[in-house]
Amino acid sequence: MKIRCSLIVVLCFAFVAPLLAQGPPANSGNVERWEGSGWFRWYFDEKRNYVAFHGVDIEAWCADDPNPEWSVWQVLDVYIPASELLIKTTEKGDDMITSVWPIEILDDVAYPNHWCEGVLDLDPIATGTADVIFTDNDLYGGYFENTERMNTYHLSAHGILYSFGDEESMQFSGGFNCQWPGYPADFNETVKCKAKIVLH
Repeated sequence: MKIRCSLIVVLCFAFVAPLLAQGPPANSGNVERWEGSGWFRWYFDEKRNYVAFHGVDIEAWCADDPNPEWSVWQVLDVYIPASELLIKTTEKGDDMITSVWPIEILDDVAYPNHWCEGVLDLDPIATGTADVIFTDNDLYGGYFENTERMNTYHLSAHGILYSFGDEESMQFSGGFNCQWPGYPADFNETVKCKAKIVLH
């Protein structure tokens, strides 16, 4: 009897294991997988004087091109049961449109209206593509809700970029890590971020 039960358990596991390995289906209640475009991620490194953009031809976007080139993000959202606004999200993109610019584009004296003025005025340092992954443990936590829940978000990117002008290839790595204690403290005063952009 014990042997028969053991065999049944083994056989059941053999049939179920491949399903477990695949993870939950595309839409399984609180888990949703989808893909989309139309947004980009950007950050700056004050130590190295770089600004990086991922997900769009930022020059075309700044020039109000009606059809700028966008990259596609693969998104996994996990809805936290506490509230429909609390979402743990992962955005991943392979070969995302990427560009690195001099930090001078953020000079609000030279470009008082918007950093797009700097993008359209200066040349990029390097352009190309990178593999990018962005995670947020609590996408809307503390922003649309009265919660003091710690919100952390992280991006990492790696790829080959080409210098503007001579098209020399360069290894690129970049990203940021942020923590925000959330409501009711002001976002701009309490968020703590570390960013790094490296070209070599």
